[in-house]
Order: sequence, then C-alpha cells, then structure tokens
Amino acid sequence: MAQCAPHPRVVWALLVLALVVAALLRLAALDLVPPGLHQDEAMNGLDAYSIGLTGRDHFGHPFPIAGLESYGDWASPLLTLLSAPVVAVTGPRVVVIRAVAGLVGVAGVLAVYWCGLVLFKRRDLALLAAWLLALDPAHVHISRFAIPPVTVPTLVPLLIAVAVTALRRGSPLGVASAGAFAGVAVLGYPTLKLYVPLLLLVIAAIEWRAVRATPPTGLLAGAAAFLAVAGPNLFLSVADPGGRTRLSQVSAFVDSDNKVVDFIVGYLVYFKPSYLFSSGDNNPAHGFPLFGLLLWGLLPLLLIGLARLLAIIREAGDAARRRGAGLLLAAIVLAPVPGAMTVPSPHTLRGSPLIPLGLLVCALGATPLLDALRRNWRLPEWRSRAAVALLVALLVLPFAEGSVRLGRYFVDYPTVGAAGFSAGIGETISWVVPRAADYDEVWLPFAYNYYLFYQAVPPSEIHLNLAVRRVSGGFNRIPAYGRYHFGTAPPADTATFAPQTVIPGPDGAARYEIGAATTVDGRRLLVARLAPGAKSPAP
Repeated sequence: MAQCAPHPRVVWALLVLALVVAALLRLAALDLVPPGLHQDEAMNGLDAYSIGLTGRDHFGHPFPIAGLESYGDWASPLLTLLSAPVVAVTGPRVVVIRAVAGLVGVAGVLAVYWCGLVLFKRRDLALLAAWLLALDPAHVHISRFAIPPVTVPTLVPLLIAVAVTALRRGSPLGVASAGAFAGVAVLGYPTLKLYVPLLLLVIAAIEWRAVRATPPTGLLAGAAAFLAVAGPNLFLSVADPGGRTRLSQVSAFVDSDNKVVDFIVGYLVYFKPSYLFSSGDNNPAHGFPLFGLLLWGLLPLLLIGLARLLAIIREAGDAARRRGAGLLLAAIVLAPVPGAMTVPSPHTLRGSPLIPLGLLVCALGATPLLDALRRNWRLPEWRSRAAVALLVALLVLPFAEGSVRLGRYFVDYPTVGAAGFSAGIGETISWVVPRAADYDEVWLPFAYNYYLFYQAVPPSEIHLNLAVRRVSGGFNRIPAYGRYHFGTAPPADTATFAPQTVIPGPDGAARYEIGAATTVDGRRLLVARLAPGAKSPAP
C-alpha cells in the first residue's frame, strides 16, 4: 500500500494543534455547558475534596482504592483519585472537577494517536484519528462531564498501545508496567472490569509469539502488578454484596427468561445506525438528541476502514500490521459485551470504547484516499482533478458536520440538558443558606451531596455528623444533615407554603420555587421544590 509520509515536524505541529483545539472544546465555559451539575458529578467532587484533605472518602473510608461507597453502589474511583489533589487546593468547584475530566479527554487525543501508530505504523493515520477524536461531539460532551466514563475513551486506546508495545519489546519492566496500567484501567469504570481482562486475553492471543519470547519473570511481574492494583476492586465487585449492588440493579439477566437471546439483542443494538450516528441512547444527559457516538459524514470512511481491516488481516504483508488490524477488529467486537449485559441497552457511556476504536477504523479507511490524493494532486488530467475533488469532499465532510453539531451543542445544550444536569440547584442552595438560620427546618428537593458540595462542608465535619441508612442491595438513604432535609416535605407541613422567589433555568423558565411554611405544631420551614411544569432531574 503506497503511503503518505508527512514530515515528522509537520505531524508533531498538527498533533499539538489538535491538542489545543481539543482543550478549547473541552475546557471552555465549563460552568455553563453542561448546565448545572449532575448528581454523580457532585458525588465525585465531594469525595475528591474529602480524599484530597483527609485520605478518606466522605463516609470516612480510608484510601478507597477498591471503590467509593458513593450512593451505596461502590463507584469506580480513578477519576475521583485524579481529581483529589486539585480539589483539595481549590475546594469543590464545578469548573475544577470538570477541568480534570476535560484534561483526561484531551489525553485521549494523544492516546488514540499512539494507538494508531503502534497498530498500523502510519503517522498520517494516527494523526487523522487524533483530529477526529478532538472534534467528535460525543467525546467533547463526555469530556465535559465529570464522572468515571470520561476515562474510558482514553484508557482503552492507551491500554492497547502500552500492552502491545511492552510485549513487542519483550522488556520485563515494560510488561510489569503494562500490567499495572491495566489494573489502573479496571478502576476507571465498571464496564472495564470485564472489558480489560477480555482485551488482555485478545492481546496475548494475537501477540502470542511476543508473549512466548517474554521472560517468565516479566509475565509474572505483569500479572502480579495487575492483581495488586485491580485485585481489591475486582474482589469487592465479585465477593462483596455491597460491591454487587449496582450490577444487580442494572443486570439484563435478573428477570430474563432467555439470557442468550437477551444478550444477543442487547449486543446488536450497539451497532444500530441510530445509536452510532443520530441520537445515541436517547438520554438527554448523554447528548441526545444532538448527536450519536460518531458523525454521519464518517460512514463512508468507516465502511472503507472495515473493508481495509479485513483485507489487511488476510494479506501477506507486514505481520505486525496484520496483528494490529486483528486486534482493532477484536477490540471493537468485544466493546459492547459489558453493556449488553445491562439495561438500558444501548447505553452511550457503556458503549464509549466504540468512539476511539471506531475513529481509528475511520482513519484507516481514509488512508487509501490520502494515498490517492498524493498520487493525483498535481496531475493535470480532468479525471485526476475529479478524483482529487471527491477525495477532498470525503475527508472534509465529517469535519464540516462536526463543526455544525458542535455549534449546536454549545448553543442548544444548556436548555436540552437542564433537567439531566439539575440546573438551578447551585443557585437554590445559594439563596437558601443565608436565610436558613431563621427557620427550624430547611427542605431541599435533591440529594444531600449537592448541599455538601456547594457549601464545601469540611470533610472532618461530615465524617462526624453524616448519618447514613444503608440498604442491602439498594442505595444509601441520607434524609437529613443538621437542619437540612432532602426530598419532598410532607404535604401536611407545607399547606401554608408561600412562594418567596423562583430560580430559573438556562432557558429562563422556572426550575425551583422557594418559600416559607408553618406547620400545625408551629415549626417554621423554608422549602424549596421543583417549580410547576419543570422536569425533575434524571435518576
């Protein structure tokens, strides 16, 4: 296959530019887009603040490497641990926790570049994949959303690049480092607890000659490093009932009469065009209805790339490139497996490995076009000029579509995502807290972690005063913290409710109304509640 060979300096300059563009798209106006703060972001920021200052999560668990108790579902800790040193300095702030997530997303651009280079040995392919990820609207949104799934599109290509490089070099230290990194990846998001071991098995099978050539001490060190980092998390997920809470809630097989059929159906929907290109999983918090995982303009490149993958696997050329193509295809085939075992299916966040992997396939599909473009660029014949025009159109179309969708995202999403991201909660708390001392009870219609986050309550104080009702197989219940009560005030107590102010959402419509009430036994209440007609936050 003829190859374009851009000068390394040009490649590095364009890669740096891609990183700058990616950073601008992921770090600008983080307090406005997404609007408000998702409840999982508030929990992430609260735990990061507590860990950064005390080494304990906000429940008081020391060094929670195995998982964060969170709502009682023992969430993946990696993003929170990365955020902890920064949040300890700045305090819990929306822009800070989202900036950490944004930087993780920017790192994904480098990860996808390295992965493309390792698998296919082409700088132009790797660079194009990096640019596609930098401008992908779904990845931009996920990177501005400070919850664990933001780590997935970065960890997956990085794990492939690290593991393949370590095995091909045969260095025991490199293999041990790859094992440790694989363990770190397991801590990124629940789906990776299954996907990472499957991916490691595929890498070992495809790179079997390199595995056999690696000293046994290196393989043992890699396995030991993996278990040392990921072992506590995997043990908690398998052996502890609390660690299985979330899986038991979202498992597709709990009430299934035919698990095989349900799995196949749940798997195949991850490849539906509507999911991949149009609207994702129909959850407004995940970007619906503005985009799917990929752009429609990439469909021709994706189809060409899949054909090229199959051709490379069968050709008698570079063996390393054949293995790279086989590994990418296997990684894509395995990507929906964890998500297919849960409901709802498809799920944008659980299917997020398909973003970097799919864009690598698109970049591979563009390589014949790039080579043809190089051959025909200076030829005077009209057929060559027509071919150049067609090739340029195929390469430019996805970037044009991406620009339009990103424009819509930054303009329209504050309204689209207002309910999912609980817009108005920060403003509600800011209005209520200065007036709370005048009332016997304060009622807030959202979870306790919002109050603790926005008020930056000292972790040492939380450890002493937080009263938790733990529910086996369910979420924790924390109905109150001091005079603050969380949920809906009893109707009998709010019969005299008199509104005092309204908190608007990004579109100017009322989100929360706040007022006073007096109970029959004389208690004075300050009550915030969802305004009539406003949508409640997504669960």
